[in-house]
This record gives sequence, C-alpha cells and structure tokens, in this order.
Amino acid sequence: MAELAFMLWCVWQRRNKALYQATVDPIDSIYPLAQRLTTEYFIANEAAVSHTKPIPVVWRPSTVCEFKVNFDAAVSVKLNTTGVGVVIRNGQGIPLAVACQRFPCVYDTDVAEAMAAKVAIQLAWDIGVWNVEVEGDSLLVINALKDQEVCLAAYGDLILDIQHLACSFQRVMYCHVRKEGNNAAHVLARKALDLHSDFLVWLEEVPGFLEQVIQAEFPQVQ
Repeated sequence: MAELAFMLWCVWQRRNKALYQATVDPIDSIYPLAQRLTTEYFIANEAAVSHTKPIPVVWRPSTVCEFKVNFDAAVSVKLNTTGVGVVIRNGQGIPLAVACQRFPCVYDTDVAEAMAAKVAIQLAWDIGVWNVEVEGDSLLVINALKDQEVCLAAYGDLILDIQHLACSFQRVMYCHVRKEGNNAAHVLARKALDLHSDFLVWLEEVPGFLEQVIQAEFPQVQ
C-alpha cells in the first residue's frame, strides 16, 4: 500500500515538473524512486517504534480519595485453595492494613476476584477507612462494581453485597489497573494459598515477605 502511494506521488510530481518546469523525467525512473522512498519510509517508522519505550505500570496513590485499597486473588487446584490479598495505603503509600485470607475451595477466577473485592471493602470498613479508591486487576469485576445494572454473572451476589456496603462509606471509587500495578496484593494472594491460618491481618505494619515489594513502590509516591 505504501509503495502504491509513493508511485502515485511520483507520477504526480513528474506531471508537475513537466507542466511548470518543462522537465520530463524518464518514465522508467518512477518505480525505482517509489521503491527507495518506500524503503526509507519503513526504516524511519521502525526506528521510531524501537525508540518508543512502553510506559511502566506501577502502584500510585489515589488522586481522588484519601486511601487506596488494592485487592487480588489466586487459585491453586493442586492445594484446592483460593487465596485473597488486600493492601490499604494512605496518600503517602504507607500501609494501614494488610490482609491474607484463605478459602479451602477452588473458585472460578472471576468469582475469586469478586470475593477479594468484598474482603477488601469489608476490611476498609472495619478499620474506619471510609473514603477509598478500590483498585484491582480484574476488569470484569471492576466494571461490574461500577455498573448500576444488576450483575447476572456467577459473582453477581458478591457484587451486590459490595455495592450495598459501599453505600455506607463517605466515598468509594473503583479503578482497574494492570497486574504490574497491583503487585503487593498479588504477592499477598499467592502467600494466602499456603497459610496455616484462614485469615491474617497486619495493622500499621507489613509482614516480612511483603516489605521489599512495599519499599520498591515508595519512590513512586515521593
């Protein structure tokens, strides 16, 4: 397609030179010129693409609420277990609460994510954090939480429970993020799979296995 466009351009240029400059280029020069221009075009575009670096996705504090609540879920068929991880942080990126919860059953991935969202908003309510942005990497669940229509999916009852509880908050916003921006909750969810307790929560402290992840994200908020 590019070569055809350049050939038409060369024909147009040859016509203009004949009309306005009384110069007629050989007709057999059109195709080599079009080929050269096409090659230069693709080289220039490849160079532009190769120099374009993807924007990294990292955790960032909320810009619309006082606190951000991240959630994630993990499923292990081998262990017959579903794990949930939740991190609640303030605008400076300092964790106020961190939680792992284990369910001795394997759930569908979307159901597990909805369960994680419910655990997240319940924990926020329990510690008195009522102006929150709830963030997860399941686009289906986040969209269902935003939607005012009744969710008819398998996790619809969980979505309804979350929306009802959210009505008691000062403010609740929902946000989707790629997995790279949800790393702390992801680590917690994976850790929950082999917990010896069904539920663990850390208030204003971080478990040792999560410290490096949290610290790595602090520069993003300073």
